[in-house]
Amino acid sequence: MRALESEKQFSKWLFDVGNVKEGDAVKLPEICYPEIQDPIPQLYNDIDFRTVTTKQLKDRAILAVTIDIALELNKKVLSVLPGDEVI
Repeated sequence: MRALESEKQFSKWLFDVGNVKEGDAVKLPEICYPEIQDPIPQLYNDIDFRTVTTKQLKDRAILAVTIDIALELNKKVLSVLPGDEVI
């Protein structure tokens, strides 16, 4: 079975990431740049926020480059949840 061209490109990109030297930059493939600027629908497309339970969210995580970005995304998720935030 032959690899698709996209698989070859991805394989090369992974190889480049593994061989990057400290301080070098690696360009992300275009697939990493979603057209939709609001990531919440993409991250949670299987959840109806009107009826979501804590169990549905408990085992999920949002990975971000900085803690500030992670906190911003977390605030966005909390803003669409029904009810008051409970810690």
